[in-house]
Amino acid sequence: MERTQLYLTPEQKKAVVEIGRTKSMTMAEVVREAVEQYIVNEKHDYQVKVIKETFGAISGLDVEERIDDLRQGWQARLSSYAEKDDK
Repeated sequence: MERTQLYLTPEQKKAVVEIGRTKSMTMAEVVREAVEQYIVNEKHDYQVKVIKETFGAISGLDVEERIDDLRQGWQARLSSYAEKDDK
């Protein structure tokens, strides 16, 4: 991991601290989890956009099924990150 400095508003810091307390996590763990979820969501949004833009380019493609497959892969990777943090 790399050390990174960031600035939060007082309200953001208070919320992060509170989330950490309820989940027994440090502020850094809460922030890492939030960043990871943001990255997953951004990738999902981009991939859905690409799939929708290319809809019909490949016959027989079930967009909803493909999105579900992608989501399951992302969740598996996200879970593996969480397991690494626990070690």
